[in-house]
Amino acid sequence: MPRDFKSLFIAWNDVLTMKSCDKVWKLALFAIIWTVWMTRNDLVFNNRQADLEQTIDLSKLRLAHWLDSNTCKEEQHKKCHQLELPDKGVLKFNADGSIIGNLRPAGIGRSVYIVLSSPWANDHAIIIESDCANAVKWVSNPQVVPWLLRKWIAQIENLKTQIKDWKVIHVLRECNGIADSLAKAGASGSGNFVDVAEV
Repeated sequence: MPRDFKSLFIAWNDVLTMKSCDKVWKLALFAIIWTVWMTRNDLVFNNRQADLEQTIDLSKLRLAHWLDSNTCKEEQHKKCHQLELPDKGVLKFNADGSIIGNLRPAGIGRSVYIVLSSPWANDHAIIIESDCANAVKWVSNPQVVPWLLRKWIAQIENLKTQIKDWKVIHVLRECNGIADSLAKAGASGSGNFVDVAEV
């Protein structure tokens, strides 16, 4: 029996398992050690009694929970496309519109404004990625826009005629975390951001 964690870790990983069980086996060690550690803390700091059966059950439950969480994250990651650089002559924006209170151009519309106010407006195409499925649908098909937002979509439609070529793509929110957090921070006024004047 190993006498310290390093020896236990080495011995545990030396055990040969079937490939399908390898992840479970490796994660089990950490679930067991974490559960034993938490049980020990309860004994020392909270004067609780140790229960071997409960510790074993908690280890199994923790392992199952960790495996489930890890599997969900892996499935989401598989659905996320890899960040790809645009081709030469193409500008790419990862947009997320977050509006608090006052309705104004944001997300996709703001991306179009930025392109038009740049020196590349006449000779560059743009790709805009957004995690808002409705925004992507409305910009791609303006006939289905709710009446409250038609003014903004009409402005975007007008701006699109001034751009060489454009494409709007939907990405999952899980794949758009950085843009999502920046948009929320900008809308709440909690960050310093460069604002581009409207054209």
